[in-house]
Amino acid sequence: MMNRATRSICIILTLILTSILTYWQASKAYNQYLTLNQTESAYFPIAPGDNHKHIELTGEFQPHLFIQPRSHQHKPGYSVWAPFVLPDKTWIIVSLGFMEEPSIPSTQLVSGIIRYLSSPPFQLSQQALSEFPAIVPQLDLPLFAQALDQTLAPYVILMDGYDDQTLVQASTDTILKHVNYAFQFLIIGSMIALWILLRGPRGIRGRTSSIPSVSP
Repeated sequence: MMNRATRSICIILTLILTSILTYWQASKAYNQYLTLNQTESAYFPIAPGDNHKHIELTGEFQPHLFIQPRSHQHKPGYSVWAPFVLPDKTWIIVSLGFMEEPSIPSTQLVSGIIRYLSSPPFQLSQQALSEFPAIVPQLDLPLFAQALDQTLAPYVILMDGYDDQTLVQASTDTILKHVNYAFQFLIIGSMIALWILLRGPRGIRGRTSSIPSVSP
């Protein structure tokens, strides 16, 4: 049985914990929203915290395509990646998504999403790439850097208008997921606080008064 002071402390702690969890998920949803709606300038310093941000870059595509045979919607084709050189001589890889016939865009402006990559799965052996377009088993920046004999930035730009199934992209689904979690924490915490409140002395007195008295 909880007295009034204990009950008040439990309610306060429940509301505090509920507020923290709700704010945590709401802030994650808000950050995802900013990620999908933020375009950075062309030359801001890119860091791992910029993963999923939108960016615009100027430079020049190089005629060295990396292609991975695959099918999309029952159509044979390739996942295509192309090197892009910035004015400061930084080399990055741009994902051109799925193409039935690989080709290099005729543009000097790249607009897309930054994607930092984890290390690719371990490979027992890989032949050196000497001809282009180079057929590759997967998106593999160390392998691409070796074939190009260049140092590559540790991220890929997923170019607007192209769909790359090998990259997980931020979407409104992620925002809605965190909003849903926030509402769940809020509802569960409110129900717990209400349950503790209803277990007060009034409810206890109501139960004890219904017990018949026993005469000696």
